[in-house]
Amino acid sequence: EAAVVMKLGRNFDKVRRVLQRLGLAERAHYVERATMHNQQIVPLDQVDPLASPYFSMILVPGEKWRG
Repeated sequence: EAAVVMKLGRNFDKVRRVLQRLGLAERAHYVERATMHNQQIVPLDQVDPLASPYFSMILVPGEKWRG
């Protein structure tokens, strides 16, 4: 199963800790400013938790899509 967590903002670190406990953090991706010229898509472990804007999101692909 896949998952998307939207509107992270100041809850980013809480969500990341939950994903780590569930063993999902290693395959999760962080998306910031999607569709804009300054869009960022990076692995979850490369994100500064204090710099996450409200409309950022985390994407967790299902097992089928693991690379």
